[in-house]
This record gives sequence, C-alpha cells and structure tokens, in this order.
Amino acid sequence: QKTAPVESSPDYHQSVRAWAADCYQKLVEAGHQNQCSSSVQLHEDVLRAGEWEGSTTGTVVDVHMRRLAGAQNVCAALIAFSKERPHSGITTYKCDAVEACGVAYSEGLLVLAYFLIL
Repeated sequence: QKTAPVESSPDYHQSVRAWAADCYQKLVEAGHQNQCSSSVQLHEDVLRAGEWEGSTTGTVVDVHMRRLAGAQNVCAALIAFSKERPHSGITTYKCDAVEACGVAYSEGLLVLAYFLIL
C-alpha cells in the first residue's frame, strides 16, 4: 500500500515539481487558446519583439526566437491564470482550484519574461 509522500522527502518535492509543470502547461495551452484583448496584444507585441535582435546570423536569430517563444508562454500562462475560475480543471496541490488573480498584461511583462529567461 502506497502512502502520500512526506513534505521533506525527495518524492514529495518531485511530485510538487511535476504538479507545477503540469499546471504551467495547462495554463500555457489555455492562454494560447484565449482570444481576449490581452492575448491579442501579446501576439502583436511578440511580432514586434522579433525585431529586437539586429543580427542576421541564423543561430543568433533562432536563439532569440526561442527565448521570445518562452517569454510568450510565460505571458500566456499569466493571462490565463488571471482569467481562470474555480473548477476550470487547473487545481492546486492542496486546494480545490486556482483563484483568479487579475494579472494585467502589458509589453513590459513580455520584456521582463524575456530577460528573466536569459
């Protein structure tokens, strides 16, 4: 019979990391499917941010675009998190559901996420 992992055990930390990664992935997917004004603005900002890299070297541009895609995912997840309601399928580890938090998207959030990924 399997018991729940204790908070100080490696199994507990591994299960929390797996849960967090799963929640993040669900939020990213929900954020990309969302068609609210914040999502539209994010898409426009990402298109303009593609021009931040002045190099024409393929590998440099590829690295820039991968980082930009990661920043876009972070922003999409935050937009989705701010729109989520209880019982939306994204549950917390110890609670019933994630509560909406009201993250306001702006281009500054994309910039912040981009540079944190660096």
